[in-house]
Amino acid sequence: MSTHKTTSVFIGSLIRTIEFYLQSRRVVLSPRSSILAKSFFITGLKFTFGGVFSNKPIQVKLKSSRGTLNVKLRENKSDLSIFQDIFFRHDYALDFNKINKNKIHSILDCGANIGLATIYFKQEFPKAAIECIEIDSKSIELLNDNLVANKCSAQVHCFALGEKCGLREIFMHPHRPSDHSFYISGKTKKIVTKNLDSLHKTFDLIKVDIEGAEYDLIRGGSKTLLNTQCIVGEIHPALIGIEKTRKVIDFLETNFDVEYKKHYRWTIFKAYKKK
Repeated sequence: MSTHKTTSVFIGSLIRTIEFYLQSRRVVLSPRSSILAKSFFITGLKFTFGGVFSNKPIQVKLKSSRGTLNVKLRENKSDLSIFQDIFFRHDYALDFNKINKNKIHSILDCGANIGLATIYFKQEFPKAAIECIEIDSKSIELLNDNLVANKCSAQVHCFALGEKCGLREIFMHPHRPSDHSFYISGKTKKIVTKNLDSLHKTFDLIKVDIEGAEYDLIRGGSKTLLNTQCIVGEIHPALIGIEKTRKVIDFLETNFDVEYKKHYRWTIFKAYKKK
């Protein structure tokens, strides 16, 4: 099968899958209220594959049994795919047979981006205090807008998590803010880094989506992590290599009961503290 035909089949299948989610979850788009669901997700595919549209955020409203979600997503960015992963594929859904929902009082969102995971966890744990860590200033602006729109309070910090406190060069992706990484070559920017243990705080739930820095997080935050009930997030073998990936997995499996789910170029993990 030719590359062109394979791509066409893939896109067609993806559109049908997304439309099913759209119909079943009753997603409403505004102010473009006249836009068809299919047109929106074709836009989403172009946005995923690098199409050119305006930088004005799309307003998306999602009504479900969890309540009403009202968020802004950027075109030309990875926001749509993250939205799908969290609210449609339920990548961060937890097994409450393995964790006591009533004991989740504090949450740390590492790599908060525009706040989608923060809002997801706030809906799940409405009484929990949440802190967000994000390095991209434009993402933080949208993060704050989304928190306000969903009546979600959270403390937002602008620094990166690493093995050591100080300054470090990081690759800043020009089109996908969620892909900023210590482990990608290209034009870099010097940013402030802190290690997790230097915060001198405890969290019941930690979400990790930091593009390879999960290795650095463990190196500089093992004490904090060992006092956490649950860690959920991503491992990026393609970025950090086999040796560092093994060290991340060894730490998790030594101290937690871990579940894995392969996902594109990374692996989703859910680590529950051993009883």
